[in-house]
Amino acid sequence: MRSAAFFVSEVHRRAEILRRKREKKQILLLTAVNVCLLVFLGAMIGTPHRISRTTMAGTSLLDDSVGGYVAVAVLSFMLGAAVTFFLREHLRKKAARRSTPENKNNQT
Repeated sequence: MRSAAFFVSEVHRRAEILRRKREKKQILLLTAVNVCLLVFLGAMIGTPHRISRTTMAGTSLLDDSVGGYVAVAVLSFMLGAAVTFFLREHLRKKAARRSTPENKNNQT
């Protein structure tokens, strides 16, 4: 007969496997979004804009001289999103390591 401790450890093992799958999907999704942003940024910078200047604020970003600012803004957003994601995951894993059942058993 298998003990209750065995079943608990199997549940924890399966939960960890499912958590890793979810993390891989999240990383794949973030990578795809970053690649799409880079492609759109490259397409935007590579094509000249033929819109006349008006007093509208939104069209001021279509001027050829502000392409660098837009590139820096998009790259900064991507870097900020990646750093936030990885720090959140690092802190979650650090908290999970502190509260694992093995550590609780060793402390008593």
